[in-house]
Amino acid sequence: MASVVTEKRAKAFAHLDEARLGWFHLRAVLVSGVGFFADAYDIFVISQCLPMIYQVYYSNTDNMGTYPAQYVNSSAGISDTIHYLPTQALSIWSSLGNNIHLDAMLKASTNWGNLIGQLGFGYLGDKLGRKKMYGIELIIMIVSAIGSALSAPAARGFDIVTVLFIWRFFLGVGIGGDYPMSAVITSEFANVRYRGMMLAAVFAMQGIGILVGGVVFVATLSYMKPYIDNDIYNLDYVWRIALGVGVIPAVVAVYFRLTIPETPRYTVDVVGDTDKAERDVEKVLALNAVRDVTSNWGSEQVAITKVTVKSNDFGSYFGKWSHLKVLIGAAYSWFALDIAWYGLSLNQSTILGLINFNGPAKIKFTAKDIATNATKTFSFYDPNVNVYDYLYQRAIGNIIIACAGTVPGYWVA
Repeated sequence: MASVVTEKRAKAFAHLDEARLGWFHLRAVLVSGVGFFADAYDIFVISQCLPMIYQVYYSNTDNMGTYPAQYVNSSAGISDTIHYLPTQALSIWSSLGNNIHLDAMLKASTNWGNLIGQLGFGYLGDKLGRKKMYGIELIIMIVSAIGSALSAPAARGFDIVTVLFIWRFFLGVGIGGDYPMSAVITSEFANVRYRGMMLAAVFAMQGIGILVGGVVFVATLSYMKPYIDNDIYNLDYVWRIALGVGVIPAVVAVYFRLTIPETPRYTVDVVGDTDKAERDVEKVLALNAVRDVTSNWGSEQVAITKVTVKSNDFGSYFGKWSHLKVLIGAAYSWFALDIAWYGLSLNQSTILGLINFNGPAKIKFTAKDIATNATKTFSFYDPNVNVYDYLYQRAIGNIIIACAGTVPGYWVA
């Protein structure tokens, strides 16, 4: 009996592994890729949102202000009221007391959620099945993205940064769930020859998502220019529209994810229903010949045969050094890459400001501390700097970086 089951399993997998690249494979790549597109868009769009949020909600401190009260201007002929990027703290959370920490926490909140989402959905995907979990992560992303776009401060309670922090943490849970689910489903439906290419295509959609984020900001700022010039607080619409656009790709993909079938490999190796897996492989091969990526799987039969999966399978497999070293190598490579990639991409707008891409050169002024008579040098932007131009150039810079490195880097690889 065991030999018959083994033979059926080998036969089913052989047909799947040797199948020609077809329309069902394309559908799997598109459905998974749209999720990765939305993941990257939602994660990195916050870099361009924050300067606008600080501008609107914290008394224009990102671009306009005066010398600190205890200093007097010692540069003759220069007005005390000037445009500048202050280095003093934004008093939002007294426990933090520093806008650099606030800025970092808000940007990192999505990644913290990512960790929980990856671990949680990875476990549940193995425990309950890929099909039962696939699509739920997108629903979490949709709700959280809408909540982020509609965030508002309370009159007595949480401010805008706190509310955004909470929503983007849950957004990260959904994004974290999408990473393992999409990658595994694409891999398990793929044939041997094109498995690497299919996975690379799915991951490459992250670069497109980052590029589209910059395009959305340029388009929205261009449309809103007369309104922003008339009232700087119209920037509040811009960052909300940008966050809200992230809902669109998730909504497009959610139906196809909820209707995607269970992978035959899971049906065999975890559920233990080789007969159903054989039928599913036949359906995959049939749909591969249908020139329609929207074709539905049809009625779904529930696998009824169960096998006992040993709880120490993971330990026994990776207990062998030949397997463990591959896992360590792959995991560390991603770890090292993500430190640099997330660190740079989440702070891209900040870096563009530091290299002075987004405006005229800073002008340095020397001021004296009234109490100690000590001098201090401040760097300010020219008084004629326009806030709209300042933010527009940041968006252009993000597009240039995406076109020059992120997008071609993904697809060439």
